[in-house]
Amino acid sequence: MRRRLFWLPLFAALVTASLHAGTIEFQVIDLGSGMDRYVYTISGFILTQHQEIDLQFDASMYSNLTNPQASAGFSTAIEQPGNPLGAPGHFSLVATMDSPSFTGPFTIDFTFTGAGTPGSQPFAINQLDASDTNILSVISTGNTSPLSVPEPTTLSIGAAGLGWVSLRLARSRVRREAGPGGPART
Repeated sequence: MRRRLFWLPLFAALVTASLHAGTIEFQVIDLGSGMDRYVYTISGFILTQHQEIDLQFDASMYSNLTNPQASAGFSTAIEQPGNPLGAPGHFSLVATMDSPSFTGPFTIDFTFTGAGTPGSQPFAINQLDASDTNILSVISTGNTSPLSVPEPTTLSIGAAGLGWVSLRLARSRVRREAGPGGPART
């Protein structure tokens, strides 16, 4: 029993590290007539059915969210910015099956009302129940990125964890091979 409990925190840490290693990158396309389009590239996330990626749009900078597109295995939902009382808008990608593919397109059209050019948006990954009600935020907030930036801390944590597991397995193997008294110390 004790050995089984040992693996549970390690498994949870690896799952959490894999979620944080994910990226959502974007490209902005000017559609003319005041409309723009975000084209998203999503990688490093593994979603189960009823998990969503929720991209958020600040009501002071975005309006008129339209034309959502997602690849097979996802449904989409839009909530316009400003309703109610200045709340952010949302573009939600909900997994309709376990481990859907993140091959595109993932796009949404919008009107940018902020200063400068459209940029990064916050996002969350949420666990929904069967009626699509949010019951748990898996990642409370992240930010989309215009460039793919590797996260060296995630890689180092994963490498350290694998090294630690390898060391524990090697020590266990040495103890089993040495017999009941353990390895001889000199």
